[in-house]
Amino acid sequence: MASNAIIQHDSSSSSHATHTYDVFVSFHGVDTRNTFTDFLFNSLRTKDINVFKEDKDLKRGESIAPKLLQAIQASRLFIVVFSQNYASSTWCLRELAEICNCRETSPSVIIPIFYDVDPSVVRKQSGCYEKAFAEHEKRFGEDEVKMEEVQRWRQALTQVANISGWDIRNKSQCEQIEKIVQEIINILCSKRLPKEELVRIGGTITEIFSERFDQKYKFPDFIDDASKILKGKKNLVKYLVGRITSKINFKKNN
Repeated sequence: MASNAIIQHDSSSSSHATHTYDVFVSFHGVDTRNTFTDFLFNSLRTKDINVFKEDKDLKRGESIAPKLLQAIQASRLFIVVFSQNYASSTWCLRELAEICNCRETSPSVIIPIFYDVDPSVVRKQSGCYEKAFAEHEKRFGEDEVKMEEVQRWRQALTQVANISGWDIRNKSQCEQIEKIVQEIINILCSKRLPKEELVRIGGTITEIFSERFDQKYKFPDFIDDASKILKGKKNLVKYLVGRITSKINFKKNN
């Protein structure tokens, strides 16, 4: 069973930040673009989550493109998909280092996903990750500045791999994506609004339920009605309903 990602944020400080994107996904394109990552992107978007999608034609060079750097800095939450060749890509490693920088300057949530690689391999940089870094050090060995950057990559890998995440090896990708997306919804809903606003909306949802208690009210209809009253905040409604109904014994009739 996948473990829940540790939430690395302070709601009081992050609630006032301005973000363009809900989610930024760092991944190795060749390993996962046409499989897991595409499914993940589609699932996030069907839930009205604003996820940054890298342009396939974006030119990859020695430095992260300004557009990509801005997207990282303007995101609320980060997903890092570790795969066999992730550490072979200097581009992926630079993304990861920037994600860790953002976490230090503006507390953020990082969710690591171990796609086809053991978490300990990433954490200890052994196996395929050890080989990847041997190549980087061979390439940059005579450049002191570059070697310092390689060390930052190592530190970033260790830091993120030590966060409790999702080991999806040998598991149904559809089921894992569904669980991951639901966790993201829960995290984003708790981060988007101040506590007072969440309490107010929760009170509205409780009132809607109370008014219809005597009716044969199906769960999807309840979600739709509450979402309309709350101006389309469907994901937020689902999140709060999950918390409220556990206390008021509302039966979810599908």
